[in-house]
Order: sequence, then C-alpha cells, then structure tokens
Amino acid sequence: MLYQALMVRRIKAEDTASVADVFAEHDATGLPARIGITERSLFEYRGLYFHLVQADEDFRERLHSPDNAPLIKEVDAQLKPYLLPFAEGLPAMSDSQATRFYHWTAR
Repeated sequence: MLYQALMVRRIKAEDTASVADVFAEHDATGLPARIGITERSLFEYRGLYFHLVQADEDFRERLHSPDNAPLIKEVDAQLKPYLLPFAEGLPAMSDSQATRFYHWTAR
C-alpha cells in the first residue's frame, strides 16, 4: 500500500529555489532510500508550502531513528531560514503533517 505524508508550512515564493536545492542535495545522500521514501514533491501556493512524500509503507519510525538524526537535523537547519510554521507555536516539521480525511483510488 502506498503511504503518503503531506506537510504544510509557510514560504516566500522567492525562496522556492533555495528549498528545492536543499532537498536535491539531501535526496542525493541515500537517506531517503534508507528510510523508504520513493518520491518527494514540493509545491507553493500563495505563500503556502506543501511537501508531499510517498513511500511503499509508513516510514516515520525509520525517519526518527537515532542513526538518521544528524542528517535530519542538518536538513532542518538548512530549511529554517526559508520555511515558517503554518501555525504559531508549532515549529517542528512533524507538527506540520496534514491529516488525510478522504482518499479515492481507481480499481
């Protein structure tokens, strides 16, 4: 089964290239494959940032494993100047995950 996670944050349109560069560098490290991520898409709409990640299964436990912590912290630090929390008081990327309330797929 396909697992999807969607994070929502705030971004300035002029920062999209910088954020894409951070993820392009990160995606070349092999960490996404180690975690199980198969696809990543970034979107911007009127100051909102949408980060869609897909995998064959839920990868959150592997994402937060101690072995991956240094690389995750490095990426978070690189993104901090560009991405702002959607809601005040929720600074962590993990606080920005949207909740799916409907899903349809063709059979």
